[in-house]
Amino acid sequence: MGGPIMTGHGLKDFDTAGLRCSIMQPTVWPWLGYFDLMDQVDVFVLYDDVQLSRQSWMTRNRILTAQGPVWLPVPVKQHGLDTLIVQAEIDDTRPWRKKQCKTLQMAYGKAPYFEPVYAVVESLIQQPTTSLAEFNVGLITHIARCMGIETQLLRSSALDDLGGQKDARVVSVLQAVGAQTYVSAQGASAYIEANPDYPEPGGMIAASGIELLYHQYHHPVYPQVGSTEFVPYIGVLDAMFNVGWDNLLPLIRQGRQPGLRPDTYRAQHRQPVQSQSQSQNQNQKLMVTDASCYTDPPCYKEICQ
Repeated sequence: MGGPIMTGHGLKDFDTAGLRCSIMQPTVWPWLGYFDLMDQVDVFVLYDDVQLSRQSWMTRNRILTAQGPVWLPVPVKQHGLDTLIVQAEIDDTRPWRKKQCKTLQMAYGKAPYFEPVYAVVESLIQQPTTSLAEFNVGLITHIARCMGIETQLLRSSALDDLGGQKDARVVSVLQAVGAQTYVSAQGASAYIEANPDYPEPGGMIAASGIELLYHQYHHPVYPQVGSTEFVPYIGVLDAMFNVGWDNLLPLIRQGRQPGLRPDTYRAQHRQPVQSQSQSQNQNQKLMVTDASCYTDPPCYKEICQ
């Protein structure tokens, strides 16, 4: 039997028996699969105290225009390679907020739900903060509540005594919130299933007594203003303007698939456990980019490579 979650971390007081958790970085205008993952768990941890990758989903996402998909970026001040997301500062010397509003008006002004959605989106773009983490967490939280997701959201930077790297740190987060099940983005399998010290399916997560499921999502199709052919994996803004608040969560749930257990995932992806030397090489490769694998839509996995 699980006990009640301690409220010292801002956690709600409810029983942890069977508690499901996911951990994702706070990306800007996340894609639909991000919110599907959030909707499936009891606690969703916004992983904001890990390294900020350059040109990652933390600072840009796509919208759909008459000319096709375009990036909607949030400029960030120059920073070192070891800068954490929670430390990153937005560069307000550029008129990016005004430009974003104008771009959205041009792209979605004829969308069926433009007026009610834009009123909210404009206020989110104009959030009075220069903290990238606060900006992204603010818009993620507001969008989730507007569509009806009631999952508890926590920031990892507010949790105490988190140790380790990669899967070891994930275990620390899961234990801090009392999770019994971890629903993970498939990108994290790059190190979860490749740890030579934990060669069994599920790696260190499963060895720690936590059930692991890999998130599966088939992108739903919906009408897109100005487009005759559906373009998937656009940021959530596109669906917001095209289907509206009341229809957004039902649309997102249409793409939900059963979670994959680690042994099934390995069999489908034929991912062997690496040797120690291979693992070290992979760790070097993932030093800057591994965290972004938490959140990438499937068609953009090359950014993690």
